[in-house]
Amino acid sequence: MADQISALKQIEPIENEIRILKQAKLSIQAIIDSVLQREFGFNYEKFEALKKDTWFIGAITAFADNPDLRFSVKFHRPAGEFVQQELNRITKKKIKHYLAEPILLGASISPSDYDENGEYQYLSMATIKNWEFDDEAAQFVSDTYSVSKSEKSVKRGDIILARSGEGTIGKVALIEKDDIKAIFADFTMRIRLQNYNLEFAYYYMRSMYFQYLIEIYKKGLGNNTNIFPIVIKEFPIPDISLEEQQRIVDEIQEEIDKQTALKQKISVLRDDIDKIIEKAISISDACNACSVLQENTR
Repeated sequence: MADQISALKQIEPIENEIRILKQAKLSIQAIIDSVLQREFGFNYEKFEALKKDTWFIGAITAFADNPDLRFSVKFHRPAGEFVQQELNRITKKKIKHYLAEPILLGASISPSDYDENGEYQYLSMATIKNWEFDDEAAQFVSDTYSVSKSEKSVKRGDIILARSGEGTIGKVALIEKDDIKAIFADFTMRIRLQNYNLEFAYYYMRSMYFQYLIEIYKKGLGNNTNIFPIVIKEFPIPDISLEEQQRIVDEIQEEIDKQTALKQKISVLRDDIDKIIEKAISISDACNACSVLQENTR
């Protein structure tokens, strides 16, 4: 019993330290938005307040003042207009101004096109659901298929954006491997930029403002929502120097590294707790064994 009490006394300060560290934990999303807010002066408080508005008044002319006569309430939300204003305040450039080539939709596939002995993988929406290409989750396709769809392949520096499906639409992945061999799916699009920092573009496309543009511009009902290259290319993108872009990327990465170190620290502390518990159990078992032995020898 004394050993158990001693173990609890040792564990308590460690648990308190873990609790404090957990309070400092931030998601990558929160880091990206925090850095961009600091750099560009984004007003997230007003944005969040506008998102909570359940009704608004709009002029009839506003419903006609867009290329494809969008009249949905979602498209005309004041929060969406506010995001446009926030981004237009910091830039006059759009994604189309930095495209190395037109944004391209991916390749469709049939079950017979899969082949575990193939050289190329199929980059589907499911393989980028965690904001990076998960090659372990990607299936291989036949060599015949990959050759016939060679124009739909990816290379280092490509940004792949999911263009369909609730929960997935808008998610992006930056291809960072030199030796990648993959064909991207029909429900994704490939964005190739030039004269722009690709990591900065990737982080920007993960930001809450960019993702909210996806939210208001997507079309469809239920899980069958879609967004297309003709829309994405018109989205604003910050017009700052490559040096400034790299500085912001470095700031984001520095914060991500801090979070990685924090998670590792929590893991070490949890291991320390496990060791204390194991030691207490071991001592307790030994004491119990001694008691049994003494009882048997009487």
